[in-house]
Amino acid sequence: MTHSAPVSQGAGPYQPAYYSHPAETHQSFSAPPIAQSAPSDRLAAAAVLERAVVVARVAAEPILASDLIALAEQWQERAAQQRSEDSDAPANPPSPQEIETQRQAMTQDVLQAIDEAMRSAGPPVAPTRSELLRRSMLEQLLKEAVQIKLVCYDARRKIPAENMPHFESQLTKIFEQHELKRLMKRYGAGTWRELDQALRSRGSSIERQRQLFIEQNLYRQWMRQQIKFDEEITLDQMLSYYRQNLQQFDRPPRTRWQYMFVPFSQYPNKEEAYALIARLGNQVIDGADFAEVARASKTGSDGALRLWPDKSLRVPDVVEKAIQGLPAGTMSPILEDYRGYYIVRVVERLPGGLEPFETVQSEIREKLKQQRIDEQMKKYLDSLRERIPVWTCLDGPDQRAAVGQRQDQQRR
Repeated sequence: MTHSAPVSQGAGPYQPAYYSHPAETHQSFSAPPIAQSAPSDRLAAAAVLERAVVVARVAAEPILASDLIALAEQWQERAAQQRSEDSDAPANPPSPQEIETQRQAMTQDVLQAIDEAMRSAGPPVAPTRSELLRRSMLEQLLKEAVQIKLVCYDARRKIPAENMPHFESQLTKIFEQHELKRLMKRYGAGTWRELDQALRSRGSSIERQRQLFIEQNLYRQWMRQQIKFDEEITLDQMLSYYRQNLQQFDRPPRTRWQYMFVPFSQYPNKEEAYALIARLGNQVIDGADFAEVARASKTGSDGALRLWPDKSLRVPDVVEKAIQGLPAGTMSPILEDYRGYYIVRVVERLPGGLEPFETVQSEIREKLKQQRIDEQMKKYLDSLRERIPVWTCLDGPDQRAAVGQRQDQQRR
């Protein structure tokens, strides 16, 4: 497969310099999108009892609505952390008020999904898109919460009883030293008492959060003992996968590209932001390394080489158009949208075609490793479900009655 040659760190001699002020013909500043309306007061003020409702049982262990909300908040925090590390979607960090609004909206969606599930005997008939999205979220939350309970139930039955107090004591220390600080920051609490009050208003408590923390850590440690995470993947297995799945490695034409970004939010006016992006662009024209210039600016982009197209990347429309339209080896003029100014460089265009085995070997190894982990997890969890009665609010009253009968039989 032949590739076009990468360009040098500086742009070619044809590259015009960037002027330190916007030209008269520069595209006009566009207004930001209209903000979404605030969540409705009815769901925002949901009663504490609504969050304490039992949404699932694993054996005799209940899972509360507040447990699902806590789990969803963890998802939300991980997603926010991932976005903050993803410089491909430059954006200003959300304010505490915006974070709280997002949390309330997520909580309302969870509660509404639970309400919809408990009011119906099965999936909704002719559901709206919003109902489908809420039900899908609820299914995922219940799946993870039930999975944790199942594994913890198995672990507690097999771990010697005399070992559990020490294990829980160690995790309680970690919870008090680290997790409580995170929860206090999340809910704006200055003391443990204030935190407990905030949690109780949401149908939870410090003790409930401590128990969830212990269960999640017990789940992870017990799973490591049940699953072989480091099984060897042989060369023959990787070659076999490659030959049987050639269509996966037939790549479309791709582009290697870079960008730098200067947000309006960091400067008192657009003129200062424009002067900076022009200065950064001229440093590259003068021979400086694109990525080093972008990183040194500390404005939210790292200038790293990236491949396009890539469904995991989110880039502004003006950047995407530049990636698609610029000739290889050139830099864009200064681009603008409501966030700020950009400069994009297309480094090289890669032709499409079948990737050689050598270039995708590591990718295949990781796929096969994950396949084996998934197969082991499914087998283990299926064996637990055969022995341990499980009910969720998605199952309906008949399934709940059947689970109750299984519990009675186990007690006898």
